[in-house]
Amino acid sequence: MMHTVYNGTMETGTFAIIGPGRLGTSLFRALSDAGWICTAIRARTQQSLARARAALPGQWTGDTWHQPERWPTTGLILVTVADREIERVGLRLGEEEAPWAPVVLHTSGLRPSTDLEPCRRRGMAAGSWHPLQTFPKPGMPPEVFKGALCAVEGDPPAVAAGTELARFLGMHPWPIEPAAKPLYHAAAAIAANLTHILIVEAKRHMIEAGFPPDAVGPALAPMVHASIDAALNARGFEALTGPSARGDVATAAAHRAALPPAAAEAYAAVARLIQPPSDGPAT
Repeated sequence: MMHTVYNGTMETGTFAIIGPGRLGTSLFRALSDAGWICTAIRARTQQSLARARAALPGQWTGDTWHQPERWPTTGLILVTVADREIERVGLRLGEEEAPWAPVVLHTSGLRPSTDLEPCRRRGMAAGSWHPLQTFPKPGMPPEVFKGALCAVEGDPPAVAAGTELARFLGMHPWPIEPAAKPLYHAAAAIAANLTHILIVEAKRHMIEAGFPPDAVGPALAPMVHASIDAALNARGFEALTGPSARGDVATAAAHRAALPPAAAEAYAAVARLIQPPSDGPAT
């Protein structure tokens, strides 16, 4: 069964991927599983293509696995490359020999749709389409998109296409202003990447304190999950616990003294972000 992304000029259910990394292969899997047809895939190197293919055994069939010099016209081009590569890809897509599509979307949460300006000059509607989700490995199952927020901006036809694509994948589309994207993306990095770093750092110090490596994750999990749930449902820091929330200067100092310098500096920097509630310190 074929599905429509955009019911204007876009062809029904055809797409191309530029940059088959973790997000690109996950989108390929989700759309292919839903009956869409991938017309082409492009990567910078054959090694990148081989890694993507190995990540999805049995997914690549027929003409969907190739890196042609000349692409067929397709309904949607998804540019899933690193932020620093988007403008280069936009220039390439703006060349006459490059493929053409009514809509091209890049998936950066930071860069604006104007990075694809050469595509606009060629008659494509350009936009950005950023899933607020983590993709720790290539070819994640389609369920990874369900329920996630998706920030969309760009030309009206691209926003319409990106909105419909997000809803089709079970996501929540959210229009964002280009000027707001750096702050939005920084917030996402704090919530996902920096949280990941802090938990890995905590695990390392638990192991140094004598916990078996295989047991430290399960040992921390109930507290970490409860803390994240409390933070997600809090208005501010009213649900925060621990010495920094209580203003327990001596205990916090003992923690910093026990940690190596870089971790102690991070501990102090994060603690400085705490803003006590108006009715007094947490208990």
